[in-house]
Amino acid sequence: MVEKEKACRIVNELLVYFLSNDIVDFQANVQFHNNGFRVELQGNCSKAPADMNEFAKMLRIPRNPNMEDYYDELLGTSKSHAGSREYHLLGMMIDDAQISYEDFVFKVSIYRRFEV
Repeated sequence: MVEKEKACRIVNELLVYFLSNDIVDFQANVQFHNNGFRVELQGNCSKAPADMNEFAKMLRIPRNPNMEDYYDELLGTSKSHAGSREYHLLGMMIDDAQISYEDFVFKVSIYRRFEV
């Protein structure tokens, strides 16, 4: 159940990012595997989010399992404007992030391995 709760928090943060960038026509897909899960969101937008590169950088911060419970508690607690959210906390909970914008479609794909 713990990993499903973490998946829910991760999906929620990604949804906040999409909605705060006025990406309102999107699809989300979550797939659980034997050793982890993948979350993929893609949405239509006329231009890439202005902070796309910074967002990608924050998601690619190395995972830190020693502090994971702390990050998990903080994730989603920011009540401030979405633009100032601390997406690096999300990056510290995942193992891989791929972000792209092509042909008016913005895509985010993340992968998280289950804890051993």
